[in-house]
Amino acid sequence: MVCDKILPKMKLALLKLHSCPRYYRKHCKLSKFMFYSIALIIAILCCLLIIAFIIVPVAFKYSVTFQRMLMFTNMGLSDNPLDYESPFQGIRNIYHTIDHPDESVTLGIWHVLPTELENELDFDKALATSNYSTIIHFHGSGETRTDSKGTFAVLKDYFHVIAVEYRGFGDSSKVLLSEEGISKDFVEIYKWIRAKTNNHIYIWGHSLGTALSALTITKLKKERLMPMGLILEAPLTSMAEEIPVHPYGRLFAWLPWFENTIVSPLERNGFFFNTSNSIVDVDCPVMILHAEDDSVIPYTLGKKLSELAKNARKPNQGNITYYQFSPFWELDHFRIFRYPFLPFLLEKFIKTCNFYSKERPPIRRKLKKTH
Repeated sequence: MVCDKILPKMKLALLKLHSCPRYYRKHCKLSKFMFYSIALIIAILCCLLIIAFIIVPVAFKYSVTFQRMLMFTNMGLSDNPLDYESPFQGIRNIYHTIDHPDESVTLGIWHVLPTELENELDFDKALATSNYSTIIHFHGSGETRTDSKGTFAVLKDYFHVIAVEYRGFGDSSKVLLSEEGISKDFVEIYKWIRAKTNNHIYIWGHSLGTALSALTITKLKKERLMPMGLILEAPLTSMAEEIPVHPYGRLFAWLPWFENTIVSPLERNGFFFNTSNSIVDVDCPVMILHAEDDSVIPYTLGKKLSELAKNARKPNQGNITYYQFSPFWELDHFRIFRYPFLPFLLEKFIKTCNFYSKERPPIRRKLKKTH
């Protein structure tokens, strides 16, 4: 009886012992496969890290084209004129050609009529004879004029809206993109609008457009021209301060060579976007709008810009008004137009500008010395 119980167990043990070498061979092959797989994954990750954090920064440092592409992010934007035709009544799509001494540029433009005049058929007559002021809109990077329809819907209750496409963007001329070139274009756009209406002209800049609009005003000042007021939506102080806190910039900001490969090359090649410097020469009231939940340009930069402007500008240059919006409103970077009290802020700002215009000091051009 005992033998009958023991023998089966011994046979089972012998069978297991006999199969052990095969088991170990199989286990050994599996271990080698896992080892090579892990090694391959580690090698791929190392290559990706080298490409991302060494090759990309070095390429950025020496490639002006790469820098320009990342500053303006105009790749992939439609250049089909049909996509910019009037989307609804009260908007006309036009093109204006500017002949600079060294180049000719054609810019796509939307003229949005004030709400009360949206059934008007003669846009030029409405611009020339109506009592509405005009506001020139500078859009952000990676956008076209079609992306700001929500903002225009608010502004057209108070203004003729002139939304201009930057050179190299959308259906405008594909010429060399630069901060200097865009501001030069908008100086001519301002003069073109000034010749069409005797009413006040305001300027609105959003995101990267805040730096471009402020720079444009410094150039207008040299020609004894100045808008009625400037509105900066989600502004940056300068590109040097924006890059480290931008969602993409934060990926590289920890690198020891970040300053040398990313920030310094931008300034060396003329990509300053320094609103802090330009705003000192703006001789009109300025209103700054920034959301606390802005995921692209932190509101701290807008707040810093307002404080710098208040301290650096002279009292007779106009008021600086700063509004900071709670995350409760979920405005982020692109939706400040949804703030329910924005019309009230606009009306208040218009009154401020009207009051200032009565006290505005004349802009005098320095006379050259004659011998």
